[in-house]
Amino acid sequence: MKNRNLLLLALFSPLLVLTIWVAELEIRYIMSPKVLVSATGYDPRDLLSGHYLNLRLDWKNTDCTQFEGNRCDTTHFHKRYRYYLPEKEAKALDKVLARQNLGLLLEFSYTQGRKPILRNLFIENLPWQEWTQKNL
Repeated sequence: MKNRNLLLLALFSPLLVLTIWVAELEIRYIMSPKVLVSATGYDPRDLLSGHYLNLRLDWKNTDCTQFEGNRCDTTHFHKRYRYYLPEKEAKALDKVLARQNLGLLLEFSYTQGRKPILRNLFIENLPWQEWTQKNL
């Protein structure tokens, strides 16, 4: 009986830890304040990774008043982010971005001193899904 209990504990401990970790990430994703950071540049596809926009953060055109102390916290953000898109939208968006200079914003869930979580892409102040429906 004791061996069976140890076996059950060994089997369910990783599942419990994983569940708690995922729940913590989800709560942080939902509860953290949202910040919008301007982005530029893109690389529309990588054959091994699927379709994505490869974006560089543009701190010069970012409203830093949305951060604590009215200062952009550049230390916790990466310099580049990949935003993955469905294949159909990626191909169409690739053509548009090659011809036009559109205002791109990345939305993050961000708590001071913690690694930001990428949430969404905005094109001309609209979520990318809404922008593509209106413009493509």
